[in-house]
Amino acid sequence: MQSSEKREIYHVKKCVMQIALIHPQVSLRLLDIGSEDELLYTTPSASPLSLLSKSFGDDISRCLHEIATSD
Repeated sequence: MQSSEKREIYHVKKCVMQIALIHPQVSLRLLDIGSEDELLYTTPSASPLSLLSKSFGDDISRCLHEIATSD
C-alpha cells in the first residue's frame, strides 16, 4: 500500500472515530472494500468515555477529565 493510501485511510478512520465519539449510542463499522479488512468497529456505548476505553484502552481514558459546561 502506498503512503498516500495509508494517509487517506488514517484520515477516514479519524473522521469516523470523531463521529463515533459524538454519537456513542450508534454502532459504526468501517471496511476496506478492496481487502475486506475491518478498519474500525465501534459498538454502542453509554458515553464517549466508555467508547474511548474500548478503543484506546483504560490507560488513555484514565488520563481524561470531565469538563462541565452550561449555556
